[in-house]
Amino acid sequence: MDKAKGLLTLEEAARYLGVSKTSLRRWTNEGRLACHRVGVRRERRFDIRMLTEFLSGDESQTTKAQISSGDVALGLSDMASRGAQRHVCLFYRDAAEQWANFKPYFLDHFNAGAPTVYLYDSSTPDEISARLAQEGIDAQAAQDSGLLRLFSSRESYLKTGRFSAEQMIETMRGFAMGLIDRGSKKQLLVGEMSWFFTGAEGVEEIHDYESRLNELLDQLPSVTIVCHYDVTRFDAENALQACCSHPVVQLGERLQSGFYV
Repeated sequence: MDKAKGLLTLEEAARYLGVSKTSLRRWTNEGRLACHRVGVRRERRFDIRMLTEFLSGDESQTTKAQISSGDVALGLSDMASRGAQRHVCLFYRDAAEQWANFKPYFLDHFNAGAPTVYLYDSSTPDEISARLAQEGIDAQAAQDSGLLRLFSSRESYLKTGRFSAEQMIETMRGFAMGLIDRGSKKQLLVGEMSWFFTGAEGVEEIHDYESRLNELLDQLPSVTIVCHYDVTRFDAENALQACCSHPVVQLGERLQSGFYV
């Protein structure tokens, strides 16, 4: 036990619950069980009271603790029970599947009066507007009200003509803070990652950037980021790298734990 804080290590918590360390890691990644992150390596530490509540089936206090500490998503109403996190790698095969998979994230925020910044590349503003119209949403009215802001990849990822992970992290921080300043309880940032195929200088930093987004989200507990990856274009190596830089991966209607820890 961590004597200074009265917290259990991963091994001690697994022994206390009578489960494997692998299961415990998965439950924390899925948001089913709260944990504290300590030190440079962000190692897991567990509160005995929360473990006891988890054993008894009362996860309400655990969920509250996760939200207050920023360790879990401000989840989608229809996906929270399946462990929706705040940095999602959304794989899709075509434009129809892209919108079908992403729509719940957007509508969850839009219907709650929470703003979205959408960084488009493979889609066009007209296509995005048409998809919203199918849901009875006037895209121009949404933009006028501040609930939707659209930026092209040339205005965001590649605004200097090249890609820089460090610069884009600060750009995303700026977008997030702009939304937070509106006073909403949650905010959504969306990025279509097909700009990777422009061949612009620095695009090879994409996975470093994605990994660093997790650190940014530790500082912004009300923000959700959904990154769109076309699996018909990204090769196996880059798709695997994307899985490794996200805590959650979605393909179709299935949400899976990513490999980022």
